[in-house]
Amino acid sequence: MSRDGAMSHGEALAEPREDFFAPVRGSLATIIALSVVGAVSGIVPFIAIVELARALLPALSGGEVDAGRVQVIVIVAVVALFVSFGAAFASGMVAHLADAELQLSLRRRIIRHLQRLPLGWFDARSSGTVRKMVENDVIALHQLVAHAIQDVVTAVAVPVISLAYLFVVQWQLALAALVPLLVTVVLYAVMMRGGGEKFEQYDRATARLSGATVEFVHGITVVKRFGQLGRSHRRYRDEMTGYVHFIGQWTRDTAVTFTIIEIVTSPVVVLVALLALGSWLVTAGAAPIDVLPGVLLGLGLTGPLMKLGSSAQFLRTRRRRRSRSPASSPSRRSRRRHRRGGRTGTTSGSSRCRSATTARIWSCTRSPRRAGRAR
Repeated sequence: MSRDGAMSHGEALAEPREDFFAPVRGSLATIIALSVVGAVSGIVPFIAIVELARALLPALSGGEVDAGRVQVIVIVAVVALFVSFGAAFASGMVAHLADAELQLSLRRRIIRHLQRLPLGWFDARSSGTVRKMVENDVIALHQLVAHAIQDVVTAVAVPVISLAYLFVVQWQLALAALVPLLVTVVLYAVMMRGGGEKFEQYDRATARLSGATVEFVHGITVVKRFGQLGRSHRRYRDEMTGYVHFIGQWTRDTAVTFTIIEIVTSPVVVLVALLALGSWLVTAGAAPIDVLPGVLLGLGLTGPLMKLGSSAQFLRTRRRRRSRSPASSPSRRSRRRHRRGGRTGTTSGSSRCRSATTARIWSCTRSPRRAGRAR
């Protein structure tokens, strides 16, 4: 490669990086806004049930019922219910359209970047690793864009609004409903202790298994022709065994804590606890109607929190995979190494043929002897 070619390649690598979410930034704002509207309107029908019970309560003692107030409460509840459904549908539709647009944009940007990389970059990596960057890591963003944003907004908005209303109506039940949330947060922090290292090990195990799978598939022809299992099959078997062992050990390490979290956040457990406290408050002189909001709203606090825990995992995955994306601008050291490798031309024809991804770019269908003649 000439000096001018190396300089132009270095300039290409040094191009400013696009903003990761630039193609869908407007859609993300729309998703957040619709999710907030859906979360708020989803709580209104439960509050309307409480207020409707308050409005109808005088009828039990033969008192007069305000028909106008009852009608307004019913209309507000029905409208809020339809707004909640509509906002959830619109948010999901916009989120999935944004996910499709983002994946298409990322794949195009990654492919453009791969076209500018020297062949030595591909020889230093297996084709399975490159495929994981272009395909698996991009697909993994689906959960983030299409679902996680709505889950996070709902998990924050619903408990905040519900607890604010409960503290105004009956602060004892608000504190009781807050206990499962606090216990879940503490147990989740304990369960995820050392999770960063575990996720790194998971990514490395996935990359190794992907590379071994591609290598094994490429060797299927040899297995069929000679009936022998070679090094690629042994590597695939070893990597698969190691991957299963790692996942099983990680599951066993977190099984007890996760089971406790599931029990604490179970609707049945929360309902029993709230009813027990509500019964005690009624015997202590509290109005039964004041216990109803805690029972209705307290049940819906733990569900969004569990979604928030799963969404946090996708946020961490997205942050790591974004940093590893080949579309990200490389460091100065890596640019010098790529330029130096490009000028020395140390990549031989046989080493090019060892990389399945390089084969697609360098036409490894030629034999090394013919490739040498071409050079």
